[in-house]
Amino acid sequence: MALDPSKYSDHIIILGRVSDDIAQAALREYGAENVIQSRFGTYPNGEANFELFVDGKLDDHPLEQHFSDDEKAEFESRISNGAYITIIHSMSGAGHVDRVNFQKKVRKIFANAANIIRLISNSDIDALRKALPRVLRMSNATSRAYSLKSGIWKLKQDGAGVISVIAPKWAFDRQDRRFRSKDGRDQYNSVTAGEFPDELRLAHPNGEAGADRFTVFDVHSNDSYNLIRKAATLDLPKIRALQQPIARLITKLKRPGDEQTRASLLQQITLQSNRLLKDISIGRHGNVPVAQDQLDALRIQIAEEKYPDRDGWDDLSIEEHVSVVYSIMEHPEYGIKNDVFPDAEDAFEHVALSGLFARDIVKRFGKEGLETFLSTPKFSFGSPDGLNKLEDVAVARARDTRDQVYTYLGRQKYGDAFDLDKLLEGHDQKTFNMFFVEKQRMSPDQTQVLSSGGIAGEIAFVIDDIAASGGTQINAAIDLKNRGTKQVHAYVCHAELIDDDEAALEKMLSKQYDDNGRHEYLFDSITITDTVPSAREKYEALPENLKKRVNFISVKDEVLRAIAHDHERAAELGYLHTQKRQFQPTYTADVKFNCT
Repeated sequence: MALDPSKYSDHIIILGRVSDDIAQAALREYGAENVIQSRFGTYPNGEANFELFVDGKLDDHPLEQHFSDDEKAEFESRISNGAYITIIHSMSGAGHVDRVNFQKKVRKIFANAANIIRLISNSDIDALRKALPRVLRMSNATSRAYSLKSGIWKLKQDGAGVISVIAPKWAFDRQDRRFRSKDGRDQYNSVTAGEFPDELRLAHPNGEAGADRFTVFDVHSNDSYNLIRKAATLDLPKIRALQQPIARLITKLKRPGDEQTRASLLQQITLQSNRLLKDISIGRHGNVPVAQDQLDALRIQIAEEKYPDRDGWDDLSIEEHVSVVYSIMEHPEYGIKNDVFPDAEDAFEHVALSGLFARDIVKRFGKEGLETFLSTPKFSFGSPDGLNKLEDVAVARARDTRDQVYTYLGRQKYGDAFDLDKLLEGHDQKTFNMFFVEKQRMSPDQTQVLSSGGIAGEIAFVIDDIAASGGTQINAAIDLKNRGTKQVHAYVCHAELIDDDEAALEKMLSKQYDDNGRHEYLFDSITITDTVPSAREKYEALPENLKKRVNFISVKDEVLRAIAHDHERAAELGYLHTQKRQFQPTYTADVKFNCT
């Protein structure tokens, strides 16, 4: 996308589906002149829609704006004159599809998933419900997610310059696990998990680009992290455009034809792919120029990694040859880059909520002091699984929460000179005061504990990213109680809290544990955030006797910090003429959670 810095003037914040706390915080910080209400969602018939000026028609939206026609015209003028836009929107995944519209919606949503289409064709609705319960629950998020894409396209068509997306709850984040197909290729168990980040970056058929930058909160796994980061860092519209001529030639090659025609097509494909490599090497597509020997070495390296059973580059088939070229195009260092934010640190940001959890734990339990926290086995931290994968994001999240608790307490006692690594010298830092659980998923909504390890402790903090039915957290808590833990406190980043039979949060809070005839609640407290906007509604619906054990934390400070980062980077890069806004978040996390 060719940018003219002289035309960028305003930073407009568009609020989609967010909690009241987040919306009101943005409004207070940036004012009604910069924050507008929108709708990214669905009509009753399931059709996705994007509406920029809602005028109070959206009952559950925290902003009640009633713009006049003149005010609407002013906003539209600012957008068409090159506004920098930050969209804040969360996809909850909570919502069920009625039987009548289910088949039509799934066909539309997963139009490229041939196996699902066949299942719909050959099965009745009840069988499909049983086979794909997660699809039912993700349908609401799916429609919102794809209406977000259409909204981005519409804004770009109307003249918006740069669009960044802040998603406290990323769509399809839990449907990202890779599996190995029979032909040896990596595939994902949801077509949307891999394609949604690409879809937001992809150009509209008329050539308008998609989103330029992503900020996401506590992703589910390394796979999620890498999928979003890759989409944000690469110029996907450009890559798709460059791939099209070669793709068309390969399609022709697969059709029946004489040897002369095939030889001609092979020659054209080779010429096209070599031309792409040359263009990449000289920096023609926005990347840093690459020396030919570096490019040749990279080509050989990728070929060996992708096809270890082949005897070098010359032994590759034409499709494999082209696949290597495409991999070079998408290489994070040498490949095509995002024109607006060429550096990964600018194009993509991952916000960890472990700092919020750590601060809350220190506030509630910090009176025990640093020495008490470090005395085994008083306190322990862990996730509902991870014993068989100690490098998993879930374990890293729990470990990071532990480290930040110690850092907060240590700095309170010793000041900024406190050194966590020095404190933990002589301990296995990966397992110190940690518990581990190995679980097996029986179905999309059912898990069971297979084995346990680590230190259960007298007081355990179960740190998890998503609570849907609550079953995983319940199984982990039962395991901890069986191992002698006196108190279990759950901390959940994204409280989807959906369940077919009963309210998931109420089920978790009502669950009791039988301790030699003495019944007690399984969870002493459950802490949830407002990354999923409906979480507070579900909290409010609880019986009064259960509410007192729910601890509610808003992520508004982290959202405001992300907006401020957007604004300052846009100003530094010359996309804004307005003076930078100075914003200090309520707290600054001491340890950054990194997926690797």
